[in-house]
Amino acid sequence: MAMLKAQPNIPQVNVPDEDGYLRVPYEFCKSAKRFSDCLVRSLIYSFSCVKGKPEARCAMSFSEMQTKLHYSRSTVNAAIRAATKSGAFSQDKSNRFRASYKYLPAEEEDETSEAPRQTLPSFTVEFYLLHTQFIGKDGVPAYLPKSAVAVLGLIKTHHENGGFKGSDRKIARTLGYTSKTVRKAIKLLLGLQLIFRPKEARGINGAKLSSYIPNERALRKAKRAFERDAGNSSRRKTAEEMRIEREGYYSRLQTAERDRVEKLENELKADSRYFELDRRRKQLEIETAKAEVFAPLRLPGLQRELADVYTERARRMAQLGFSEEDLKPKFLCAACEDTGFRKSDGRMCDCFRRGGQT
Repeated sequence: MAMLKAQPNIPQVNVPDEDGYLRVPYEFCKSAKRFSDCLVRSLIYSFSCVKGKPEARCAMSFSEMQTKLHYSRSTVNAAIRAATKSGAFSQDKSNRFRASYKYLPAEEEDETSEAPRQTLPSFTVEFYLLHTQFIGKDGVPAYLPKSAVAVLGLIKTHHENGGFKGSDRKIARTLGYTSKTVRKAIKLLLGLQLIFRPKEARGINGAKLSSYIPNERALRKAKRAFERDAGNSSRRKTAEEMRIEREGYYSRLQTAERDRVEKLENELKADSRYFELDRRRKQLEIETAKAEVFAPLRLPGLQRELADVYTERARRMAQLGFSEEDLKPKFLCAACEDTGFRKSDGRMCDCFRRGGQT
């Protein structure tokens, strides 16, 4: 994107903090080499410069920025490097999952002062414009180019602050685009009927001014559609996601119960008397099973000895403050025994819907 050195002649307005808006300071449009750099810096500025919250930082991963701005990961990565290299932005990597960023001039303000935090003159870009596909004359839905998003944001911001009047050349100087790029963006916006050119806009000598009005009705409709789709997608879960969540729920229940029983067995085996009785129990159970097939005459004696070991083992457990029931699994759902499928008919249990789904 070609950069022009001339100062913008369009009046600069301060934009209030609002959810769903990205504040784009004019200063960033002039200093950034690419508009992607400008938007990433504006994202950091919008989230780290909040009135009344001097400690605010922009805590986002590259993937979150990529989703927010509808850029590729490599573009976001390059913009972050350029921002931190400029010296106007800091990066904190103490959190291994996501870094946080801060616009340094705001951090250097006197936080003890009672004066309100100063904001840079900005225009707004609404996030939904970056993610909405508009249908052109060819009937094919397509995303707006970032240049068109910037021009539309500039026009809309100034329209809400007393009206917009300025030539295409002034818009180009403000955004750091070439006049050709701005004219192409305006032609697209007019074709999509997202902006209008009022007929009464005339200069002193009667010449037609490049004055534009945003189509509020069309923009509100697009915004409502975006918010509706975003709400539905956040609530919608695929069958695979539901299966993974369900299996994970029952797996956690079974693992927790196995860990409980294993911990109790280790505590009991720390007692030497219980350890010997339990070891003898296991030996007798194996010998009894073999005797049923190979030595039936030995079976009655082995069964009596096994019963005596069980009795002595239970007595020792009681002395240690436990019972045989403590070693049996305790299920949250008796119908499926925490497997997800009912023992009675093998069908899927509804205990996950009743309490497991988060």
